[in-house]
Formats: sequence, structure tokens, C-alpha cells
Amino acid sequence: MSRRILDGDVIYSKDGFIFYVFGYEHPPDRAIAFLKYIPKEYSDKLRVEYLRYEWMFKGRKYVRPASLYTAGNYKCMIEFFERYYPEYVYDCPVNGKKLIAVPEDLIEDIYYPDEGLRKIIGISSLPPICRAAVELIELISRVSDVSLDNFGLHGSLLLGMESENPDIDIAIYGWQNYRMVKQVLGELEAKGYLKILYETPIDYKRRNRCIFRNYRVVFNAVRKPWEVHDIYGSVIRKSVKHVKFRAMVRNASESIFRPAIYMIQGYTPLDDSSRIAKEDIPWFIVSMVGVYRDVIDEGSLIEVSGLLEREYLPDGRPYRTRVVVGSGLSDDEYINVVKE
Repeated sequence: MSRRILDGDVIYSKDGFIFYVFGYEHPPDRAIAFLKYIPKEYSDKLRVEYLRYEWMFKGRKYVRPASLYTAGNYKCMIEFFERYYPEYVYDCPVNGKKLIAVPEDLIEDIYYPDEGLRKIIGISSLPPICRAAVELIELISRVSDVSLDNFGLHGSLLLGMESENPDIDIAIYGWQNYRMVKQVLGELEAKGYLKILYETPIDYKRRNRCIFRNYRVVFNAVRKPWEVHDIYGSVIRKSVKHVKFRAMVRNASESIFRPAIYMIQGYTPLDDSSRIAKEDIPWFIVSMVGVYRDVIDEGSLIEVSGLLEREYLPDGRPYRTRVVVGSGLSDDEYINVVKE
């Protein structure tokens, strides 16, 4: 790989699958990812519900699962790859579970959001949606003083895919830059440049979607390389059991990224099976499910259902614990806000 891969980078495999890199911890010779688009001719072998739209890429029709990260769909994807393309299934010794991970020798191309944006800036003969994307990014960059180097394009625009229902998916690199951009969105709405979308309760918390030039736009944060704290293999994770409990969020600054991290304090079990020893009280929650990204405020009382894991450090220090929501083992995993 020519550079360090980050969450949201796109991998086109030699077998024609399109994967999105998930998170920031990866084995040296693989990229942990989720399957985003599948060639249509393979779709009857992967028995999941698909969106009704189709995409064209490299002269080939693609379809996309309707739900990208549920326990049921993930199990189906693992079974599909184990049966037809076992090279993509990785029995991960660090996380203690089977993961979809693309081997380096099966990668045809990697598409990086920041490089994708740089390739189209300054081109006059762009499709209308690409012109709108560049115009919006340049406008936000000027108003926020966040340099263009900190923006990128995700989704179908990055790949140049033809779609019936395209939108603009913008990546923003860096915690501080993302916060500055979100603040500027409100100022630009007040001046009539765009309209922030409020279609779901989550939109009122995130405020990261808008309409610009009649296109739907979403903004998401990506860590800069120096914001990546964990290195693959620096801890070994062992599952303990599923737990349900209440706790208070003490720090939500890492929740803007994927996976979303919420530091917590306190632990009140909600049933007898969730009672744990003092040394197993979790330090933080890790949500693999995007719906819980950047939606819970510090100081909120939350109810959580997830998988309790121990993280063992190689230097022999006492382990720490975390709770994973979206472990892929159960669909009964969630975070609910009890009181803000």
C-alpha cells in the first residue's frame, strides 16, 4: 500500500468487489473493511436485501446491501466469502473473531478521498454534481479557514460511479477541522447558501447534512494519521459476555470518528446476568454502528447493550475493559439516551 489507509478509503479488489476500509487498526498485509458494492451477477449468492438503485463502475453493474452493518447481514457476508472467496475472511487473533479483511495481494486499486478531490479541483468540464461539490468545499474552506488539503470526497463521486440517486459525501480530516466546519454550516445557512437537513431526530444532534444546489450533502470526520492512537496488535481482545447497563458519558470527543468512542463513568447493571466484577467495569464504549456516531452529549445518562471485552496489554499491566456496540454477534446491541 502506497500510504497509510484510513477509515473510508475505498478498495477495489481484483475480484471486482468494492470495499470501504473500516477504522484504523489493520494487520500489516490486510485491510479490515466492509463490503459496500457487489457486482450484480454475484448478488443472488449473497442473500441480503439490496437497495433498489444500481451503480455502474468500470462497465459493470453493481448493487449495494440495504443494511451495511447488522449482525444478520455480517453473518451472511462472512458465509458468502467463506464459500466462494475465502481469501477475504480473516480469523483475527487480535479481536478474536472472523473479519472481512482484504489481502494486499488482492487489491487492484485504492481510492483516497483527499486525492480524489484534488484530481477534480480546477477542472472546468465537470458533471454538475461534481461542480457543486467543489464549489461547496471551496466555500466552506474560505469561510472556516480550514485548508482544502483537509477535505475529501467519499462515495460514488470518489469512484466516478454512475448512479440513479447521487449525493455528495464529504470527508473532513481532523477533529478540530470537523468541528470548525460544522460551526460554519450554520453561518452559511443563515446567509442562504445552503439548508441544513432535519429529517430525523439524529439530524438535530449531528447537524452534518444539508442541501446545496439541490443536492443532498453529508459531512463525516476522518482521523488524521497522528490522531490514530491504537496500533494493530498493541492489545489482545477477549470477549467476556453481553451486558446491559446504565452509565454516564464523561467524554464524547472521539465519537465523531468511526468507530465512535464514548468514555464513560459508573456502571449500573440492568439485569442479573450483567453483574460484573469491579475490575471488569468498562472504561469506554466503542460503537461500530454509524447511527450512534456523534449523537450523545457529555454528561448524558445512557442505557447500553453490548459485548464486554477485555483488552490485554503486552507489558503485563492490568487489562482494561470496553463494551462494543455492533459486535456482529447480536442485533440486540444499542445505546439509548435516558437523560441529557
